[in-house]
Amino acid sequence: FNMSLYKAEIEIKKILLECEADNESFDVTLGKLNGIKVLGHVFPTLMLIAIMDKFSEGYESRQKKYFNGEEDIQGAYDAAAIKWNNR
Repeated sequence: FNMSLYKAEIEIKKILLECEADNESFDVTLGKLNGIKVLGHVFPTLMLIAIMDKFSEGYESRQKKYFNGEEDIQGAYDAAAIKWNNR
C-alpha cells in the first residue's frame, strides 16, 4: 500500500486489530505491516516492532472492553472457547 501518513496510521491499527483477532503470529503480523508504504517507503522494522510492542500493552484493556468489563478474562475466554469448539 502506498498512502499518506494519516491513512497509514489507520491501516496499521486495522492490521493489528485483525491479526490480534485472528491470533496471528508476531512474524505474520510484522510481515503484513511491512507492506505499508508512505511516500513510497516502508517503515523501518525497528519502528514496526516498537509499534507492535506498544499495541500489545493494551491487550488486556481491549479484552475487558470486549467482554463488557468482566474481570475474569480467562474464564470468559475458556467458556467461549468451549462453546465455539463444540459447535
